[in-house]
Amino acid sequence: MESKFLVKEVLSFGWNAMKKHFLFFLVLLIAAFLIGITNQVVSKSVENNILQTLVALVIFFLINTALNMAFVKASLQASNNEEPGSGDFFSFFRLYIDYLFASVLYSLICLGGLLLLIVPGVIWSIQFGQFGYLIIDKGLNPIEALKKSSQITKGAKFALFKFYLWTTLIVVAGALCLVIGLLAALPTVLVAWACVYRKLLAQKAIV
Repeated sequence: MESKFLVKEVLSFGWNAMKKHFLFFLVLLIAAFLIGITNQVVSKSVENNILQTLVALVIFFLINTALNMAFVKASLQASNNEEPGSGDFFSFFRLYIDYLFASVLYSLICLGGLLLLIVPGVIWSIQFGQFGYLIIDKGLNPIEALKKSSQITKGAKFALFKFYLWTTLIVVAGALCLVIGLLAALPTVLVAWACVYRKLLAQKAIV
């Protein structure tokens, strides 16, 4: 069965959710900005020491993984008409190791695909790209999440690719608006992607 979703519908939902929960997403975005700045400062200060550079890279990768999980959790809540940050919001921390391991596996899969003349990398990035939602929303382990992502994206890869292009354009447009536009563009896109995940999951009804 071909999976379908309306781009206008999910983007409209994302836009409305962004306006409704703007302050919460703003806090996450400020945290991401501060972490990014700190990363740049630290990286610059240890750039002449290979060991310290590697340690810094690992530390900030671990921190960014937790931040990514917070964005996914908040987007899932918003896409389900819940208040981001409410309830057991920080319960995602118990899934940290699974999410971290899955992120590494996903990166290796995409890298392997890119080395195979790029196209497989694009396909696999779409095919397995829903793993984060499945881990945080369903509590699946890394392998299960990657497998389920492959299943729910079956028949939807071209639609997902087009949606990726649309959301990329939105983020770029936000960046061009003196960067301030990113404060609206990023939450809108994040919630829209969470909506797409829920629609794929509902259409396949396999989890």
